[in-house]
Amino acid sequence: LVLEPMKRPASCTLGQQRRPKSKRQQRGMEGLRRAQIFVKGKVQGVYYRETTRLMGERLGLSGATWNLRDGRVEVLAEGSEDMLKELVEWCWKGPEGAAEVGIENSLTAKRKVVDVQVEWSEPQGDLPKPFKNAGKK
Repeated sequence: LVLEPMKRPASCTLGQQRRPKSKRQQRGMEGLRRAQIFVKGKVQGVYYRETTRLMGERLGLSGATWNLRDGRVEVLAEGSEDMLKELVEWCWKGPEGAAEVGIENSLTAKRKVVDVQVEWSEPQGDLPKPFKNAGKK
């Protein structure tokens, strides 16, 4: 799999290339995908993980989010491709993203996203539901 840099929300669509069904899809996970998202910018110490957890729950996704040592936030999520794309689009948001899920304070006002990268893969069915704020990795 290739880590693709993502542009602002308008470019969050994927090519329409069809893949053969995996055994996992044939066993009831059809239509589900997995997204590993890396968010760069002022995203630690500003409630980014917690607001991502709230958005993941709102979208009905399974997953978790972590602070990474290099200052980024990692989000690992599974669900319908449409809901995952909505999460990726939301990941670009600064303070307005926090406000969207009901958290507004002096720390969330400092949020600033400069890059979002996404790696798409088949679901594994191993992520927590409800969505989890998992701390540091």
